Amino acid sequence: MELQMALAAAAAGILAHLGVFIRGEWHLQGRAVLSAHTVLATLAWCLVFRHQMAAVSEQIELCLGAVGIYLLSLFSSITVYRLFFHPLRHFPGPKLAAASKLWHVVKCRSGKNFRVLEDAHRKYGQYVRTGPSEVTVFHPGVIELLEAPKSKTSRTDWYDVLHPRTSTIFTRDESEHSSRRRVWSRAMSTKCESNAVAAWIGSTDVRFIQAMAQYVPRIREQIERLAKLIASHDSKPVLINDVMSWFAFDSMGEFMFDSSFGMMDSNAWHPAIAQQKAALELLAPMNDAVWLVRLAFDLFPYLGKVKDWNKMLAFCDNAMRKRMKKTPKDLDLASWFIEEFEHPKTSRNEKDRGDLLSGNTMTAVVAGRSVHPTPSFDGSWSMESHPMETDRRSYIVTLRDPA
Repeated sequence: MELQMALAAAAAGILAHLGVFIRGEWHLQGRAVLSAHTVLATLAWCLVFRHQMAAVSEQIELCLGAVGIYLLSLFSSITVYRLFFHPLRHFPGPKLAAASKLWHVVKCRSGKNFRVLEDAHRKYGQYVRTGPSEVTVFHPGVIELLEAPKSKTSRTDWYDVLHPRTSTIFTRDESEHSSRRRVWSRAMSTKCESNAVAAWIGSTDVRFIQAMAQYVPRIREQIERLAKLIASHDSKPVLINDVMSWFAFDSMGEFMFDSSFGMMDSNAWHPAIAQQKAALELLAPMNDAVWLVRLAFDLFPYLGKVKDWNKMLAFCDNAMRKRMKKTPKDLDLASWFIEEFEHPKTSRNEKDRGDLLSGNTMTAVVAGRSVHPTPSFDGSWSMESHPMETDRRSYIVTLRDPA
């Protein structure tokens, strides 16, 4: 390759970094970036290398060589900047982590991020640079600082993992979060106001209802099923991880879609929920490099766990569509999300409202897996470890239960 072409390719890589990629966020633009580079490489071959006095194979080889030099120059420029000129360069931490989050992905390939961070804390102290633009703080006081009312801290790019779907949880815009949180607050509040919900109890004159009280019959029904399932084992060991997960998912299905998944009755995993477990495993090793996850979603939608992820999204959307065709006897969480979709208080178009409804559905389903089982495990362990204390507390709860 001629020296001039090599220098031009190297200069293009440096300019691409300093003029383009050093600015803004790119985790949602992976497919666009790859497409643009493919187009530019094709144009370079057509306009420059195709006119070289050489065979076609040699022309292609020259073009690929130029692309290689460009990419080497681009990534070298990025690495040098992150190691020696980045505002976070003075924080201690692994040099490979400062250069790329791929270090974190490799370290977390077994899904045990807590051990990776624990080792980093032990080696580097309370403030560790764990990514090119990321510092992990091992001090409880940082929570109060970041969550303060006047804090200007924004959420990380991880919260774009469902894009274009969005929800109260999966949004990075503070104003949108505040407005969307009202729907969840009403759904989970002891007092809430809604014309549509008032209709559920048969009177448009009734404006205030107790939302949580509407869920009590559903909760009791699921607890009774859980008790029967545990009792059916008699003196045999109970695989508490599965049992409590079934309880969490069946409860979530009942609260969200007015329909249990029936796992406690069948004593087995629902196929869609088992698929969800496989889909969420995709996030375990790549959780800290959302750009890589988004790239996998864009480029490999039918491959392995990415396919499972898309099937999980389709399952959630189908479950909500079925729920929208029903008129349940009792109030459920979906009632509030459907009301927001059908009677919006903002100027969002139908597609945006659909993405919000889908995102809320996905949030509820994932929360059923990630949040509910853990305290159930802990509670079961505590009751088995301290039976006398459990009996005393059960007596107190019985006295305080208005039912």
